[in-house]
Amino acid sequence: RKSDLWGNITTGLTAGVLKDWEAAYGWGYNGQGQVGDGSNTDSNVPVLVSGGLSWESISADSRHVCGVTTADTAYCWGYNVYGQIGDGTTRRRDDPTRVAALGADTVQLALGMDHALALKQGGAVYSWGTGSSGKLGLGDTDNRLSPTEVTGLGTDNAYIAAQDKGGMALKSDGRLLNWGYNSANQLGDGTTTLQRSTNGQASWQRQLPHPPPHTGTPKQHQEQSSWRTASRRRGCWSGYPAT
Repeated sequence: RKSDLWGNITTGLTAGVLKDWEAAYGWGYNGQGQVGDGSNTDSNVPVLVSGGLSWESISADSRHVCGVTTADTAYCWGYNVYGQIGDGTTRRRDDPTRVAALGADTVQLALGMDHALALKQGGAVYSWGTGSSGKLGLGDTDNRLSPTEVTGLGTDNAYIAAQDKGGMALKSDGRLLNWGYNSANQLGDGTTTLQRSTNGQASWQRQLPHPPPHTGTPKQHQEQSSWRTASRRRGCWSGYPAT
């Protein structure tokens, strides 16, 4: 019998968590259906996400939530004015709705403010939702109602992350590339110049300088998080990516 353990905690205005038997629970604010139980009623206790799906991971923004199932399919629910559910509509979804355009080989999802990124098994990255500030990396500021490949990244991506107004991709060779809003040097490239893709080419990608070597005691680097890469292996993060 599996023990009653929690894992893969994610938070926005709604909190979400996976139990060790691959069930997802949500709670908190539910005005846009982001709890995922089929209602718009706030919950102060965890409630089971509807649909009877088995989940590999979940990720939450302030107004929508997405997850990858154990069958490598992607689902999203919640606010959808900008197409961030990825189902080709702008209709709010109160329970998990499949992102059919991604197929059945999704490795990882990352959510920012009203947009989403997906990493596929072959290493390609897709984005959808609001394109403001160039956060989708597609060379414009247009919204996308369904996943669109970020062709400028190629297919050698191992991990993705999203911020409110942009995104990042960790390449298989250890390079880190990012895009989006940059007024406070969020891109870490030493400038405050807005960066976004140009016709899908790589000119928009800013490579960060290599991080300094580890310093301090092992205890200072004890906290780690894991990621699932495009090659389906798991890795660890401890301050900086392992080399």
